[in-house]
Amino acid sequence: MRTRAWFWTRGVASTALVLFSTVLIAASIAAGHTAMSASFPVSAVAGALTLVLCLTMLALVEGLQVAIVELKLQSLESYRTSHPRALRLHTLLTKDQNVERFLIGRQIVVIFVVFAIALLTTLPGLSVWPGSSAPISPWFRVAFLASGMLGALLVVNVAQLMPQIVAAYDPVTFLDYRISYPTVQLTLALEWIGIAHCSWLLASAYVTAARALSRRTDAPTVQRSTTAVESLCQQLDSVDVALVHNEEGAAPIPKLLAGGKEYTSPAELAHEFSKNGLPVPSWMLPPDHPEHTPPHLVLMALLEEQRSVHDDGYAAAVPVADLAAFMKRALVTAYVSDESDGVSSEDEEEELPVSRPVDTIASADAVQVVVEA
Repeated sequence: MRTRAWFWTRGVASTALVLFSTVLIAASIAAGHTAMSASFPVSAVAGALTLVLCLTMLALVEGLQVAIVELKLQSLESYRTSHPRALRLHTLLTKDQNVERFLIGRQIVVIFVVFAIALLTTLPGLSVWPGSSAPISPWFRVAFLASGMLGALLVVNVAQLMPQIVAAYDPVTFLDYRISYPTVQLTLALEWIGIAHCSWLLASAYVTAARALSRRTDAPTVQRSTTAVESLCQQLDSVDVALVHNEEGAAPIPKLLAGGKEYTSPAELAHEFSKNGLPVPSWMLPPDHPEHTPPHLVLMALLEEQRSVHDDGYAAAVPVADLAAFMKRALVTAYVSDESDGVSSEDEEEELPVSRPVDTIASADAVQVVVEA
């Protein structure tokens, strides 16, 4: 209860400050007391429309940054029908280095938009409180009006933090807004012009120097991680399938044989789970099971977890291509094998039910191990 009360207390106080700054800024724009009015004549309507447009543009690029980074490594194929615009935008951004290009173009937009907002929210000419003749204290004018502090309160709360929180909550919907695609196109066009291309050169120089320093200071870790991936890939390249009769009269259960060593297959693991009355993990289920989770997704989640824990060593050490190859070769699924019982996979697949209960998924005459090399 105390935490909730503190949350609402801060929320009400912050909202009051934002409303206070909004009223002063609107009154100053109407009276022509902004820094923009002092530099060149601008009507109150034009000033208000410019401020709204700039705040809207800033909110769009701030929210898009969060949504795009959040979804960069995800697939949106399941949203093809419900969010087609989000899929179209995501497809555009996953080509080449378009995410990096968007970030550069977005920053150009932010610079120019924030500059315009500062001219409209800095109030050096406001000397009396709006709606009265009471003078404003000189210290308040210097600290909050002439410095642009009130404008910063408005911008941070309304045009930056709010859209970022919304995009983090539902990034797919944010990408699906009709205005999102043309906004991204604008940022890509601004990057293409080249006024911020120096950032590419600086980033390249920094990455090169960081990699050279990492090789000198952390060479053993890099070597161990790379060697481990190469070893796993070599082992999985030589994987074969063998049928092992674990119990007399029982149906054979496929096992993995690699490099003369025997490894437990998903079918055998599922059999042991089911035999002991334990729930079978979803990645051990056959692909036709409604609750099946592809094993490579589990592997990707584990790799991401290891990446977050060992970001300085593991993530920098293992090339993306090696990880992709490893995940491809480690994709072990359950079907009926031509080599296992002489029955063609097409005939056997017709006999398999579309959905199978968890407690029967381990019947060995209905599973096979296939390794894609």
